[in-house]
Amino acid sequence: CKSFYKMTDTSEKFRLGYRLVVDGLKLSGLAISQSDTTMVILDKSREIIKTGSYTLATEDYNSIRYGNYNFELTTMENLYTTLQIVGNEIGIK
Repeated sequence: CKSFYKMTDTSEKFRLGYRLVVDGLKLSGLAISQSDTTMVILDKSREIIKTGSYTLATEDYNSIRYGNYNFELTTMENLYTTLQIVGNEIGIK
């Protein structure tokens, strides 16, 4: 995870960070299946991530993933907040 933060902020880094969030949610015990969409995962995670950061990060991920978004560095803040929350949940500081 430390190497992730050292990477240059890009859309590829955002997508990798989103994957880290999902992996962290799985490690916390959240049942996520291969067929779950980003919105289903978001709904399932509401007990763990109670801030709006993951909602915004999910919306940004969907936009980046499906080509409807020009990546901006400010996009990373919601992802970083979400990663911190999930990291605390699974015991990674």
